[in-house]
Amino acid sequence: MSVLIALMLAASPATATAEITEKKPRLKCEWIHEVGTSRPRRICEKRAEKPKPAEPPPFKWEKNLDKLPDMAIAAMLRTLPLAEVREMRTINKRWERIASYVLRERLLPLINRTALSSLDGNLKTALRDKLAELAPDQLLVLSDQVAPEVVEFLTRNLAKESVWLPGRYHPRTGRWQPPKLGSPAVYKPGVPTEVYTGEHGQAPVGQRHGNVSYEQELHGPNTRQTTSKMHVKSMVGTKGGKPTVLETGSANITASAMKDNTESVVVLEAPGIAKMFQEYADDVTASKKVDPELTKRLKGFNERNPAGIRAALAPFVNVGELLTSELEGADKVVVRMFLVSEAQKGTTNQPVEALCALARSGVDVRVTVDEGQAAQQWYVNDALKALEAAGVQVSTETGRGGGGIMHDKLVFAHYPAELRKDERSLPTPERWTVMIGSSGITKNVIENENYENLLILDDKKLYDELMKHDTAAEANRTEGVPAYTPPPPRY
Repeated sequence: MSVLIALMLAASPATATAEITEKKPRLKCEWIHEVGTSRPRRICEKRAEKPKPAEPPPFKWEKNLDKLPDMAIAAMLRTLPLAEVREMRTINKRWERIASYVLRERLLPLINRTALSSLDGNLKTALRDKLAELAPDQLLVLSDQVAPEVVEFLTRNLAKESVWLPGRYHPRTGRWQPPKLGSPAVYKPGVPTEVYTGEHGQAPVGQRHGNVSYEQELHGPNTRQTTSKMHVKSMVGTKGGKPTVLETGSANITASAMKDNTESVVVLEAPGIAKMFQEYADDVTASKKVDPELTKRLKGFNERNPAGIRAALAPFVNVGELLTSELEGADKVVVRMFLVSEAQKGTTNQPVEALCALARSGVDVRVTVDEGQAAQQWYVNDALKALEAAGVQVSTETGRGGGGIMHDKLVFAHYPAELRKDERSLPTPERWTVMIGSSGITKNVIENENYENLLILDDKKLYDELMKHDTAAEANRTEGVPAYTPPPPRY
């Protein structure tokens, strides 16, 4: 019975308890003496309650802080953890701009970044050592051209290279005997690597050499166009399943790129842009032509510019358009391109015309291309003449030691500092920008016919390192436009 009573009490309405505990109204009482009686009478009445003071409106710190100038907000954000600064970008457009400004200041020094040049010595060894230092668990390779032994050397997969016996004429019969394999390569456990390449018949597609798997030859995004190609040159490395390492630049993974050509690459340990390249690689290997979601996120990444890094990954973001916009405002530009052309597609996609306009306005502009292409490709020769007529310094180069080719895809741009427009705004700091990747300035690039990549970095350290590469190539440089010599016909 006692248990039942306890349950009933527990289930009784809370209002009863509330009524018992409710405060009695305060009374105001006084004693009065009436005529004709000797006993006083007590009279009470309820006291009028004092009105409660109005509650102050909730403090909206964003609105109040918006009254501060940009520099004061930036100073505050510099004291916060990076995760909180990232969250501040979601408040409104102004906070997004200021928080991104602070993130660029704080993130860039944290990025492990290195520039490598084929003119410094052995590019193959330098690239292998850098990849070994960053130690990715897996590698994904997208390269227009590959040589299997170079891939396997870079991924520390090769213990001993294969030995080929040279071709010769038989001493008795006089017949030509082609080169033959004397001893095959010897493999050791290396970094698990997947390789995708262009349609050149160079890779043993479908085979696995040690830890390197040669997956597929890829065409360009335009399947109806025979000249459309997969021209990307990059590697993405993952650690713990997350993309963290990115390598990109002009160099294919071939013996001539590593040994004979003038080539330049950068290697970054930057999870944000590495993840973007990984998603791009997934689209390329799936032969996608459009990806609205990737296009939206990549354009948003470029607009926010959180770490002074931007990218054009064609055909999802056009290389020519981004390059044209990036040239605006520069007061010095140096272009090193294997190929250039006057191709354009509207006023927002005309890189060569943008260079001409800068030169006509008095900006110091220099353009260097490969000597053989300048002499034998009419569109390269015509583009150089147009640039020279606009006041651009033009020149040509050969590869290392006069051999090979000048295969760089590299643009340097310097932008002067700008004073604050008013007391509330942020100053625009002096900027040194490097643009590097797989793409030349060609008709296919302008018209989005290829898979191409262009990486843009606001980084004085990389700018200075790659300027040394440009200076080292001076010995192979010839000023002016060479005479056009049509290439010999092919039969």
